[in-house]
Amino acid sequence: MAREVAGAGGENRAVRTARPLSAEAVNADVEHTILQSRDTQLIIHAIPPQVADSINIEVPPVARDEGAIKPFFTVADLAHSERVA
Repeated sequence: MAREVAGAGGENRAVRTARPLSAEAVNADVEHTILQSRDTQLIIHAIPPQVADSINIEVPPVARDEGAIKPFFTVADLAHSERVA
């Protein structure tokens, strides 16, 4: 949600994130979106504009080896998840 709260058609980034995870947004406000699947709950926090402006998003994205978390999600159909991601 850094820099982009809504994308094409008004769909926010958290909702687009939920689609390949077979999750749904069960609650949302301007600062948080809660995504829920059968085995996972993910809370996505909006990044304040002053912080988002300092983030450099590279194109194409650069893979990172280290991060705060490395989540694993169970999906019913991997091919479907890859198509809608």
